[in-house]
Amino acid sequence: MANRIVAALVTAGSLLLAAPAAQAQPSAEPVPSDEDQIRDVLTRQTEAGAALDLAAAARLSCSPAAPAWLPRIGPDIGATLRDDPSATDLADQLSGPLADLRQALAGSTVVRLDGIDHVVVTGDTATADITVTTQSGTNPPQTQISRATLLRQDGRWCTAA
Repeated sequence: MANRIVAALVTAGSLLLAAPAAQAQPSAEPVPSDEDQIRDVLTRQTEAGAALDLAAAARLSCSPAAPAWLPRIGPDIGATLRDDPSATDLADQLSGPLADLRQALAGSTVVRLDGIDHVVVTGDTATADITVTTQSGTNPPQTQISRATLLRQDGRWCTAA
C-alpha cells in the first residue's frame, strides 16, 4: 500500500513538474493556407487601388514589366519627387493637381470588394475571380468580375500582369 502511495505521489509530482515545461514552449503560429494568402494579397491590392496608392499596389505585383519608378509613386507624390533634386520642379507642378484629383476621386468614388471566389492553386501559380463594385458620383454602381493570376515568388504570393 505504501508503494502505491509513493508511486501516486511520484506520478503526480512528475505531472506537476512537466506541466510548466510544456506551457513554457512557444506555441507555433499556424501558417496561413495558400488560399488565405492569396485572398490577403488581392484584398490589399484592391484597397491600394481604391486609395490610388500605386506604391502599395506595385509592391503586391510581381510583374517584371512594371517600370522601376512605379514603386516610388505613392499617396504623396510631391514628397517623393522632392527627395529627387532633378524632379523638384516637377514635384511642385504635380503635387497640387494630383492631391486635388485624389481628394475628388476619394470623395466621389467608392470601391467595394464584394468577393474573391474560385481560388485555384496549381503549384506556384494561382487564379481567382475578384468581384468589385465601383460607384462614382451619382452614377449607378458598376459591378465587375475579373480573373486575377498570381505567382509565388520567393515564398510569397504576388499578382501577375
